[in-house]
Amino acid sequence: MGRFAAALLSVFILVSQATAASDFRFSPRQNKAHLIHWRQWGTAPFSEAKRLQKPVLLALSAVWCHWCHVMDETTYSDLDIIAYINEHFVPVRVDADMRPDVDSRYNQGGWPSTLVLTAAGNIVRGGTYVPAEDMAAWLGKGVAEFRSGESGVTEKKGPERTERAAPGAADLRAAIGALRSAFDGRHGGFGPGQKFPNPGAIDFLLSEFSRSGDKGTREMITLTLDGMAAGKIRDDVAGGFFRYATRPDWSSPHYEKMLGLNAGIAANYAAAYLALGNDGYRTVVKETTAYIMNTLYDRKTGAFYGSQDADEGYYAAKKRSGPAPRVDTTIYAGPNAEMITALVAAAGATGSREYLREAEKTAGFMLRDLYSGGKGVYRYYRDGGKHLPGLLDDNVLFGGALIDLYNATGQKRYIGAARDLANLLVKKFFDNRQGAFRTSINTAVAGPSEPVGLMEYNTVVSNLRAAVLLLRLSAYQEDATLKGPADSAIARTRDDCLRLGPAAGICGTAFEWLLREPLDVVIVTAGGAERFIDAVNGTYIPLKVVKVLSLKTDKAAIRRLGYPLRESLYLCSKKRCFAAVGDPSGVAAEVRRYRERLKEKR
Repeated sequence: MGRFAAALLSVFILVSQATAASDFRFSPRQNKAHLIHWRQWGTAPFSEAKRLQKPVLLALSAVWCHWCHVMDETTYSDLDIIAYINEHFVPVRVDADMRPDVDSRYNQGGWPSTLVLTAAGNIVRGGTYVPAEDMAAWLGKGVAEFRSGESGVTEKKGPERTERAAPGAADLRAAIGALRSAFDGRHGGFGPGQKFPNPGAIDFLLSEFSRSGDKGTREMITLTLDGMAAGKIRDDVAGGFFRYATRPDWSSPHYEKMLGLNAGIAANYAAAYLALGNDGYRTVVKETTAYIMNTLYDRKTGAFYGSQDADEGYYAAKKRSGPAPRVDTTIYAGPNAEMITALVAAAGATGSREYLREAEKTAGFMLRDLYSGGKGVYRYYRDGGKHLPGLLDDNVLFGGALIDLYNATGQKRYIGAARDLANLLVKKFFDNRQGAFRTSINTAVAGPSEPVGLMEYNTVVSNLRAAVLLLRLSAYQEDATLKGPADSAIARTRDDCLRLGPAAGICGTAFEWLLREPLDVVIVTAGGAERFIDAVNGTYIPLKVVKVLSLKTDKAAIRRLGYPLRESLYLCSKKRCFAAVGDPSGVAAEVRRYRERLKEKR
């Protein structure tokens, strides 16, 4: 090859590598991580690894992750390490937010996660953050173990798929017991060390407290919410909550802010305000949603961005200065669905329908730009297009958000879209042989990319969320095609729930929907449904099924169901309705009477 051709080839390689590097997101500070010849996740790099007989180096990162940035700036900026990786590995870099399916399978206990894989996708060696001074030896051991066929990691094996008993009342008590055992009676929250907000646990405990009035349950709720609100995990300057605190008293936080987590927290405080009447909780709702609207809201689309970076120097300074930490402008389906739910909850807690208008904008964007009738919800929207269909959690969360939006607006298009998603789950995600839901379908992955067995946390949580969605919808109209898969998924995960500890809240919620009768809220309206709907949304009703019937278009159904042809609201349980409520101002009092009846039966 002549000198000119060789030079041209070198330029081509450099341009190709620069183009490939532009597909990845590295630390916003100075680094050389882009000099590693990263490949995108897919079958191609694994085929390359097989052809070259090289191991794959998998780097699981996140754009908001502090230690991922540090690793970019140090370990992956060391020129000797860069050269070694490029020579001895096929390096693959995965964004955990964009590919939660890959993250779920390979995460080693945090971000970053660093792994050596075979060409079949099996783990040879795994770790999290590896400092520059340790990386050469770590990589060398990985290569040696790959060549010898040894593995430093024991793969988890899923349990045998056998028939399991359906959950009962004892399982509900066990879910509460798991939270009680993990509860920090001094600072609130769950666990003795690092403190993570736990929206699922608070949701379940609020529901339980509304039925029982138990003082211990109330204490778990209030001590946790009060501790978070007063702790350093809450940003008292810009608003919002950081991802977690490294100390039991909610101090020394890791400073990233996540859309989904803040949405879940806002919904918690909104529900707690309605259930407990603490005005301080409503203030937290307003301030948290204001942070999200000010920082993570895309006014062009009506959707929300994914996260804001951790920047320790910026947040820890006594007086903040300079530009605010970077925002990831990717729009993720699951967190946006959680935000719809949070906005519905905020409307109920504050009485402001502006939150509902924003929720409808977000739902409109998702139905238009993140949804396809045959494929369901796509994972994320970026660069003007939607990417990656076929992840269970995104479909489930959006389905639940659509039900919440129907409950708060009475617009039948939302419940119709939720039913379409539920039917998709049953048709494409439910594995009849296993009796459970797959966490992903039709995704271009190599190797065993799904979590191994139902004991894997994310698989359990996704299955239970899917079951709750189907049970909620089956309560609108009895449908065995929805209830059967839901019952099966809950039974399959029943034993795993006993091992989830602080994460048992989602188990409790699923058990509630399986075992308890929801409260049917039937609104017969001549066009003034909004008054009744707002009254219902402004009252704490955890297991509710709202049904809006129009005297204009649903007259035959109203007669068939036995309701008088006049505008009223009915609370019904176990096919028995209480006295009609003709004035929206009486809704809250009637719900309180219903709750008292429940407590009397305990």
